[in-house]
Amino acid sequence: MHLTNIKLFLGGLRMYSTRGLGFAVAFAVLLSVAVPSARAQFVYANAVTAQPGLLAYYQFAGTTNSSVNGYTGTLTTGASIDIIGSGPALAGDPNNQALNFNGTSGNELQSSLSNGVSTAGSILAWVNLAQLPSTAGRIFYLAGQSAVGNDFDLQIQTDNKIYFYTDSGGSVSSPTALTAADLGTWMFVAATFTASGDRNLYINGTLVNSNVPGGHYDSGSAFTIGYSNVFGGRAFNGDIAQVAFFNTDLSAAQIAAIDTAAFTAIPEPPGIALLGVGLLVFVAQPRRRSMPNGVGVKR
Repeated sequence: MHLTNIKLFLGGLRMYSTRGLGFAVAFAVLLSVAVPSARAQFVYANAVTAQPGLLAYYQFAGTTNSSVNGYTGTLTTGASIDIIGSGPALAGDPNNQALNFNGTSGNELQSSLSNGVSTAGSILAWVNLAQLPSTAGRIFYLAGQSAVGNDFDLQIQTDNKIYFYTDSGGSVSSPTALTAADLGTWMFVAATFTASGDRNLYINGTLVNSNVPGGHYDSGSAFTIGYSNVFGGRAFNGDIAQVAFFNTDLSAAQIAAIDTAAFTAIPEPPGIALLGVGLLVFVAQPRRRSMPNGVGVKR
C-alpha cells in the first residue's frame, strides 16, 4: 500500500475511533495474510527462472504463451487451459492453472520455440494423469522436441514408466511403474542431459535413474507439450502444468531447489506484522472529543 494512502486511512480512523477499531482489525488481517501471500506467490516461478539456460516457461496463467523470451504457444483441438486452481498446489500460488488434454489424437500445445537444445538440455513439468498409458494402449507424450534419430522427448510408455530420450533411440527410464494410485495426483518430473556425458530422470526432486547418452544436435523441430508431431498417436490424457525448457543440464542441486520451492512460502516480513499491531494500538487508544461546553470527555 502506498504511504499516502496509509496516511489517509489512518486519518479516517482518528475521526471514527469506535468504528475504526473494527476497520483496523480487518486491515491488520489483510496485511498479515494478503501481503505475505503476494510475496510468496512466485517462489516456485522465481526458482525456475533463476536457473541458467531457460528457453521457454509455460505457466498457463490465462495464456498459452511462454512467460519468458516471447515464445508463443498454439493449442489444437483437445487441449485447453483448465480452470483457476487446476494446477499443482504450489506454496503461495494455489490458483495456478494447468493445461488439460482430453486424450484425443493431436491434442497439444505447439511452441514457436524450435531450436536451442544442442549438446545439453532439461525439461521440467508437473504431471497429473487421468488414465494410465497401459489402459489407453498408447504412449503418453509429456513434452519435448521430437526428431527422427535425434530425440529430445519426455514420455510415459505403455509399461507405465517415464522415459527420457535424447539421442537415436537411447533413453533413461523410471525403475518403478506408475499405478492406479498415482492417478489424479500431481508429480514433478525433471529430465536433464549432456550429450555423451550424463542423462538423468528425477521424480519429485529425487534422482531415480541415470546413464550415459549418445550424441545430440539442434534439430530445429518445434517444441510441443502433450503430443509429438513426429511420432504420432502419443496423445496425453490428463493435466500438465509449469513446463520449462532449458538448453543446459540442470544439476541435482538445482532440481532439488526447484522442487523445494514448490512447498516453501516466504515468511511474513516483521515490518508487516509490526505495522498491523501499531495500527491497532493507534486506533484503540482513547480519543478526546470536543463537547459543546468546551470540556474534553473521554469516550
